[in-house]
Amino acid sequence: LSAEVALQKLRAGFVPDVIVSDLIMPYIDGFDFVRTIREESLVPNIPIVVLSNQDEFADFEKTKQLNVTAHYIKIRSTPTETVALVEGVMNHVRHPDKYPSLPLQ
Repeated sequence: LSAEVALQKLRAGFVPDVIVSDLIMPYIDGFDFVRTIREESLVPNIPIVVLSNQDEFADFEKTKQLNVTAHYIKIRSTPTETVALVEGVMNHVRHPDKYPSLPLQ
């Protein structure tokens, strides 16, 4: 799903359980994608997880400023571990009393 299509669906009222985005994408990068979601208040209470191969401090600072729920480096995890990380974020958001912290990579 491209960022453009995702934004169209969100603007049309679709409410996902979680949004997972890369930073490097064609046409709209992950920063602009998340910024648009935040500026338009499309899904203010839905967790956003950024997965990227870029391990730059500046990228972590940008995603923090955009109020991203979690930012993980893809190459540090297997696909199965990545799914578990995203599920852990969803558990944390849904049940903070039972899962008081975000999963660590």
